[in-house]
Amino acid sequence: MPRPFSRTLRALDDDLRVWPLTSTLSAVVLAALWLAWFITPSVPVHVETADVTVSDFGRRLVPTGSGGGERFEPITLWRAEARLGPGRGATVQVGQPAVLWVDGVDGVPVAVAARVTSIDGGSGAVALAAEADPTTDYHLRHRPARRVWIETGLRSPLGAALAQAGAGVARPPVVRAGELR
Repeated sequence: MPRPFSRTLRALDDDLRVWPLTSTLSAVVLAALWLAWFITPSVPVHVETADVTVSDFGRRLVPTGSGGGERFEPITLWRAEARLGPGRGATVQVGQPAVLWVDGVDGVPVAVAARVTSIDGGSGAVALAAEADPTTDYHLRHRPARRVWIETGLRSPLGAALAQAGAGVARPPVVRAGELR
């Protein structure tokens, strides 16, 4: 027979409170982890340009595979000149990794790993060096290079969201007190 007045405050005091406490603690831990990820820098920031010139400047043979006989694969050495524009290359350093994007088959871009070899700070010109296997070499030889990405740092998701939110906002003009009409 059920207890009379089973949903009274006295009956609720007898309930086991493990599940609400466990779920609350797990929600707090998940929220804290998300907040830590949201505030710490983890999103890469790139400098990008579409003003790229690519040329090859040599070849070398690299040993490939294992086994009894030595096999060599030709690797083409490529040089790329990218013009970032004045002031945009300030955070780029020599030796920094970069990605050279080339048109691939059916419009799918091919990424070629490169390294920054020199920087002209005044004009924003950056020289890159890349090594290409025969497949990538074909794309570099017969298809135009589209753009260069150089990772310049990390930004937190919060910083990226704030920068994106303010990207389309025009700054109001500064008006001095004497100029008001």
